[in-house]
Amino acid sequence: MEQELISVRGLDVAYASGAHALRGLALNVGIGERVGIIGANGAGKTTVARAITGLASAFRATIRGGRITLSGRDITRWPAWKVLREGVVTIPEGRGVISDMTVEDNLRLVLVGLPRAQRSTLAEAFSMYPVLGERRRAMAGLLSGGEQQMLAVARALLARPRLIVADELSLGLAPKVVKEILNGLSARAAGEGTAVLLIEQAAVLSLQFVDRAYVLDQGKVVTQGTSAELRRAGDTTARYLGIADLERSEGLL
Repeated sequence: MEQELISVRGLDVAYASGAHALRGLALNVGIGERVGIIGANGAGKTTVARAITGLASAFRATIRGGRITLSGRDITRWPAWKVLREGVVTIPEGRGVISDMTVEDNLRLVLVGLPRAQRSTLAEAFSMYPVLGERRRAMAGLLSGGEQQMLAVARALLARPRLIVADELSLGLAPKVVKEILNGLSARAAGEGTAVLLIEQAAVLSLQFVDRAYVLDQGKVVTQGTSAELRRAGDTTARYLGIADLERSEGLL
């Protein structure tokens, strides 16, 4: 594995409702690495994103045990703004674009307050997804679902983050559109040395993008490995994801 960027050890998280979302979770992400977290709905995937990005408390979740480190520094109970300042950016489930602002203003907003050396340019975002350049003056709320997701990804990358935590990018989108989004994210992240933690229920698509992945079930890691290993795992992986044959499924996309 690459030099470690994020390390999660023994993470235990519960919600105020009483739901015990994560139980002794352990995972890591190397610098510049692409890692997936895959699993069925309710497996605890989104809770991982919230814990790493400092947003757990905003959703009435409590970290009861365990440790999260960023480049060796303990960030387990840091507030979200402090985690963000250290270069960990989230793309939340549901995209999170500002509907009544234009595409261009959504992108400009993320640059406010960044040091000049850390700022990207709008041209970089438009080169990644040309359709955003074509619709730069359109209100974000009028974009298609795929275009809104492109905007969310481009906006996250403008800050030149160390890690992007992307939660369910594929939600409600056709596989062809998701591939276009992930290809743009992959190319730009690789060029910038940005690590990506891709949290997905869509296992087939996810495993085509990441270097390796963890499979979650009921808040625990039940199996892990490289993308190729998990695609070959057959029954073991399908037991948790409901996919009969991962390798054959890829050819359908």
